[in-house]
Amino acid sequence: MGNALLAVENLRAGHCGGDIIKGADFSVSEGAVSTIVGPNGAGKSTLIKSLVGLLAPRDGTITLAGKDVARLNAPSKARAGLGYVPQEHNVFRNMSIGENMTLAYEFIGSGSKGLPTARDRVFAIFPDLAHREADLAGNLSGGQRQMLAFGCALMPDPNLLLLDEPSAGLSPKYVAEMFEAVKAVNQAGVSILMTEQNVKEAMVISETAIVLVAGTVRAQMPAEDFVNHPDIHALYMGTSDAGAKESG
Repeated sequence: MGNALLAVENLRAGHCGGDIIKGADFSVSEGAVSTIVGPNGAGKSTLIKSLVGLLAPRDGTITLAGKDVARLNAPSKARAGLGYVPQEHNVFRNMSIGENMTLAYEFIGSGSKGLPTARDRVFAIFPDLAHREADLAGNLSGGQRQMLAFGCALMPDPNLLLLDEPSAGLSPKYVAEMFEAVKAVNQAGVSILMTEQNVKEAMVISETAIVLVAGTVRAQMPAEDFVNHPDIHALYMGTSDAGAKESG
């Protein structure tokens, strides 16, 4: 793993006057895939939304490539190098593949000068989408729509891509395709930070696990250590080792 691309310190965020994220501290290494794991209600989606600019932090710093971006809005964070794929409603189904990609590129206000280059870069990562620009996004399979969502987020050429539960709602076949897409994006030079319900599969492609509990980062460790830690394994990966030990 390389140097820290993203550094988060004492981040606090929430809704209606209450903090859901309560002083989170963690980092994401350049070139890495990092996964935020934790129980339901831990604040994973709130954390992602506060990082990407959809929810204004109440306190703390978010440093991306050496620049504090905590107070920037979502378009400004996109221009600073932060990409985002939400859990739901991540493509416009009544628009074509090409129209979705163009809209994503224009979101950061770059005009159309670099559009062909950006489009070709995305098609190189996701060849299944190439030569299908006129196809409606609503006619794509679940896995293909997720690829398109990734592709749209990559149009501005981000340094870091944030994914909120990218496998949510996908069948097992498309879950496998989704993880292959994450690997392809990372191998193209984009760092990844994601939340993910399929923890076992996520750890296979992750370098780092970030454990979030009750709005606080309790641990950050190599994915291999996370997988082999008996207590964490029981809590987050669906095993019963801990319960077996207690009953014995």
